[in-house]
Amino acid sequence: MLNKKERQQKDKKAALSKDRVSIILSKVIDPELGLSITKAHLIDNIIIRDSIVTVDFHLATPFSTPMFASMIAQDIKERLYENGAKKVFVRIRANSKNQKKYIT
Repeated sequence: MLNKKERQQKDKKAALSKDRVSIILSKVIDPELGLSITKAHLIDNIIIRDSIVTVDFHLATPFSTPMFASMIAQDIKERLYENGAKKVFVRIRANSKNQKKYIT
């Protein structure tokens, strides 16, 4: 029987799936809304290939500041790396015509 620490280490090594990534991302909070980015439906796409994860998301409003985008992107990366991702790419989808399609 595994103790708590051994279970956590085993879980980190488990293959990443879209469901697992969604659960991990549910802990990322949008600072403007005070809600998780999954609960606020800000995740547009998750791509996983060989523990390399790409997350596409958009901000809550067209007027969200780049600082919030950067904070969210950094939190996504840190949490996914902590949970076994080898490489993480975060793309922020523009939500107005005046912004580029993706800000990486």
